[in-house]
Amino acid sequence: MSRVKKTAVTVVKVAISVGILATLILLPSNQQAFREVWEKPKNWGMFAVAGGCCLAAVCITILRWYWLVRALGLPFRLRDAFRLGFFGYLCNFISLGAVGGDVFKAVFLAREQPGKRTEAVATVVIDRILGLFALMLVVSVAAWWADLLAMGQRRLDIICYSAWTATGVLMVGVLLIYWPGFVSGPWFEMLTGLPRVGPVFGKLIATVRLYRRRWDVMLGTLAMSVATHLVFVLCIWAVARGLPGPRAEYQSQLVIVPFGLLASTVPLPGGGLGTFEAAMEFLFRTVPNTPPFEPGQGTLVAFGYRAITLVIALIGFFYWVSSRKEFQRLREQAEAEAKDSTTNTAQSPHYLGVSLSPPA
Repeated sequence: MSRVKKTAVTVVKVAISVGILATLILLPSNQQAFREVWEKPKNWGMFAVAGGCCLAAVCITILRWYWLVRALGLPFRLRDAFRLGFFGYLCNFISLGAVGGDVFKAVFLAREQPGKRTEAVATVVIDRILGLFALMLVVSVAAWWADLLAMGQRRLDIICYSAWTATGVLMVGVLLIYWPGFVSGPWFEMLTGLPRVGPVFGKLIATVRLYRRRWDVMLGTLAMSVATHLVFVLCIWAVARGLPGPRAEYQSQLVIVPFGLLASTVPLPGGGLGTFEAAMEFLFRTVPNTPPFEPGQGTLVAFGYRAITLVIALIGFFYWVSSRKEFQRLREQAEAEAKDSTTNTAQSPHYLGVSLSPPA
């Protein structure tokens, strides 16, 4: 992709994010909620709880990745996992291009493990796949537990069936990959032979093969992923409790937050800036709560959560200050890898054909 085209794509993405945020802020129905936040007292203790939960969740994700790396027998220090994990978390907020935090982690491991590029990238991709799978598991169980179908609302029905379908597809895909003979049988050949997406299927399956014999690691990291999402739910619940307005129920947040985090995986600057806020506003207006949420409350909760994540990202900034030259070299290498992926997909962290930039 040429520099001009890349710049144009970045400008369009920023414009989309700014447009969504401006629409949410200027909506007349949201103005009352914004005034209440400005005029009424806030519960700062709940914001402190939210900050602690967010920090705990980020630490669990770093430990999850560290475990995946060590499971492949790659020498990797826990100190480096936290250093690179927090720096990658910061990059997810400040990166406007294709180089997100996951690419930095893959490049770092590949550099430290000569000849182990495939394994290095595999740890990042599997980390993302398990995180997405756990996210869908949480929202599926929450939708069933809250009995949203009994509410008789079409939008809630769509949310439930979408979550259950996505979870089922992911579960079937994982089971098929582990099914004896599937990765060498006719179904595998058919999938990998599909135009455009075939090579992606083949390389994703090749990545999962590295962990085929480590069920303990896969189940353990899946459990850690579920725990991470539940802690993020607690974080956003605490933010909602800290703001003026109807008190948020934890049960409603179990449905709202995972879908909001899923919306944040849209490849826009700042980790889905705009799409996360819009999804939270929509879900706060749709998912039942006692008493019902007011217009604008979802947007405000999303803004509060954003502020907390930015504070946590400052830890990555301090890591950058302490190792600025090393991280600069790493950034240049990651940008070169991302650039090379457009011409030689087999030799870069994007060789799998999927984006390694943030999720939730």
